[in-house]
Amino acid sequence: MAEYPYPRWVLDRAQCNVSLLFELLLASVRQDIDDAKRCSPLLKEGYKFFLDESGSDQPILFKVRRGRDSSMFLPSSSDREHITVIFRLMNGGIKIDCPHHPLHAPSFWAFSDWNADQQTCRLKIGERIYQPWEVSRLALGYLFFDTLCPSTS
Repeated sequence: MAEYPYPRWVLDRAQCNVSLLFELLLASVRQDIDDAKRCSPLLKEGYKFFLDESGSDQPILFKVRRGRDSSMFLPSSSDREHITVIFRLMNGGIKIDCPHHPLHAPSFWAFSDWNADQQTCRLKIGERIYQPWEVSRLALGYLFFDTLCPSTS
């Protein structure tokens, strides 16, 4: 029997869902945290970075925190030292929220998007399309570098 020479677009499209993209985003965030623990300029100021994952095999929530120790904290809205970014899988999308961002960064939503021309599954925020690593950069740029990343609007 001859091999089928074309992309298996039905399988690829069927697998393009927000749960898969949430897992890919979490993997990207894990790598970004490992890299930040080695090279963020904020390390010189005594900052550390932490990842808190929900305890199940398929997480629906994870948080990335910046602080000077690993203890849990409830920072005030003006606390530059302790910043938390929360990623939630909910309502068919990924809600990304930074409630204690010093500039009151808004929360934003990412949804799965299938690009039929390129046969790729990506995240859509507003009208823009992103790879999971780009969403991580948007959400965590301030936490790692104290500088704002490009806007999602």
